[in-house]
Amino acid sequence: DLDGQSILERPYGKGRVIFQCGLDGEVDIQGQVTVEPGAVIKGTIHSEDIRVRGRVEGNLECLRMATLEPGARFEGELISPRLHMAPGAVLNGAVAMEKNRTALALKRN
Repeated sequence: DLDGQSILERPYGKGRVIFQCGLDGEVDIQGQVTVEPGAVIKGTIHSEDIRVRGRVEGNLECLRMATLEPGARFEGELISPRLHMAPGAVLNGAVAMEKNRTALALKRN
């Protein structure tokens, strides 16, 4: 349990990952990433689906769907073919919803 702490590495893999703590770096998950309330991610998240309930400062690169839930705060560049932004979510930055750009962003490995 890392609640209230920060990770300084590059988590990667497949499946479902839920962040309840801070992260400075890059995340690369084939599956779903969730940033819970109170968590602060500073860096880039690459995933098929990303759900933000906390705070992200950096880039979100999604293959399918990015969701900013109530209370979410995102600052940076978001690349995703689909975006759901709930009332109460904050987005400050750029959004690109082009399929080709999303595919290129996720092929960086």
